[in-house]
Amino acid sequence: MLYRQSRALRTRDMVQRFNDPKSNRRGSVFKLNTSRDDVEEPLKRGKDQDALDRVAAFVEEYDAIDEYKGEELAFVPTSFDKFEEGLSRRLVYKGWWTTGLTMVAFNDDLPGPSAGTTPPPV
Repeated sequence: MLYRQSRALRTRDMVQRFNDPKSNRRGSVFKLNTSRDDVEEPLKRGKDQDALDRVAAFVEEYDAIDEYKGEELAFVPTSFDKFEEGLSRRLVYKGWWTTGLTMVAFNDDLPGPSAGTTPPPV
């Protein structure tokens, strides 16, 4: 419980810093279970069609891989033990995909998905 509380406080503090008009910090906060819907919802509310188009292009070019052997990747328990290679590759890809999705949605100054980006092998 203490870990969850401290993580929530750190996250809230970081988001406040991103939203502070006096700060020059920029960033996005997302988790491994961030979905396309999670990203598109605020863009639709803000009527940001350019960002929605960038998200659509990213999703069209790169497959979302969310499961391994019927388990959702975002909820694989952490461990100091070795993961099997297939699971490791999918976790890395899922992290890469989620990062890419969030970056193209909320950073219009970054190049689009076709700018020579190569996903990690699954």
